[in-house]
Amino acid sequence: MLHLRGATLGPPGPSGRGEDAVLTAADLEIRAGRLLAVVGRNGAGKSTLLGALSRLDPLRAGTLEGAAAGLVLQRPESQFVADTVEDELSASGASHDVRRAMLERLDLADHAAQSPYRLSGGQQRRLSLGAMRSPTARCSWPTSPATAWTAPRTRPSSPSCGRRPRRDAAWS
Repeated sequence: MLHLRGATLGPPGPSGRGEDAVLTAADLEIRAGRLLAVVGRNGAGKSTLLGALSRLDPLRAGTLEGAAAGLVLQRPESQFVADTVEDELSASGASHDVRRAMLERLDLADHAAQSPYRLSGGQQRRLSLGAMRSPTARCSWPTSPATAWTAPRTRPSSPSCGRRPRRDAAWS
């Protein structure tokens, strides 16, 4: 579970005091197994909120309690950290047996020794989501509906905490 209370989010202003806050007095509770869609116009603070929940961006005020969430970027290749597909899953903390099962589930077993940059766009997306859905990741935050969990031949679903969302869940 994640709790955000009284948060002010956004980059610091020219004086360093943060006069240009993107979100102020933000309160949010996210329970395990629940689905959440963050929607809003361009510049409303969606990515800023997700950056804070994943602990990539600091809060300017307020508190955030709970496990850090994994952020899934719109461009999967922007978050790769390893030289091979299997090593990418390994970097997520998954054991050998879990990695092998994930490779099968993601339909990437035949590409385990390949560079993630040599995969097709859809394969890269599945790999980046798989790395964030490892057993050590408590929450994942796709940055758009197009990057939501999409295992082969299943429907996309929303971000989740604690466990994989139901297959019938969809972005609203």
